[in-house]
Amino acid sequence: MVRYMQNIRKPEGKVGEEILDNMNKNHTPMALWALKHTPIKEDDIVVDIGCGGGINLQRYSKIAKEGKIIGVDYSSTSVKKSIDFNRKEVDSGKIEVIKADVVDVPLHDGTADVITASATIYYWPDIIKAFKEIKRLLKNEGKFVIVQGANGYTDELIELKKEVELNAYDEYEFKDFLFKVGFKKVVSIIRNIRDSVEITKTYIGEEVTISQKEDTFDMVNLDDEHHNSHEWLCVVAYK
Repeated sequence: MVRYMQNIRKPEGKVGEEILDNMNKNHTPMALWALKHTPIKEDDIVVDIGCGGGINLQRYSKIAKEGKIIGVDYSSTSVKKSIDFNRKEVDSGKIEVIKADVVDVPLHDGTADVITASATIYYWPDIIKAFKEIKRLLKNEGKFVIVQGANGYTDELIELKKEVELNAYDEYEFKDFLFKVGFKKVVSIIRNIRDSVEITKTYIGEEVTISQKEDTFDMVNLDDEHHNSHEWLCVVAYK
């Protein structure tokens, strides 16, 4: 069990493959909810940092029908799994998967229209350096989308931290980090599961606008590891 838990951070080998299969399945509800708030257009170039098992690459590819999808992961097992999961699209050139660290991605400045990071920032050791690299990779007016099944620490994440090095940031920490590296606008969407509401907070400089609506998202899979979390979080930062 200890080996399994420690392998979550960087899946490798047979244990890593099992973890990635579970992530593809168990993160699906959270990913589908966040996809509603992910501003991908038909001809966009999308870079998914920490692409894991590769299922989100396929989802983005179906939206950006005329674009290109690039997966990035520092785990060799994740890269292989993502390629195998999307073999047809990889062979056609629609999807590309590269092995790299988030702080040193071998892509040109201004490559991406949208960059996504789903359930992965927990394990980034230098978040400011990583956010600077993401900003470099984005085109002018590009968007960076963060997805988490928690808004800060939960009891489960506190327990996991005893086994795995991680940081669980909340909406306010993300906002401060993103403004610090130069993003102009930050939108936080919080799915408050307990109260059945979805709260949107839009930050431009010191100004904030808050709106709220009923949460109508249908939980697709109660095996989702985040379904017991009180809040899901999607942050969209605008360069």
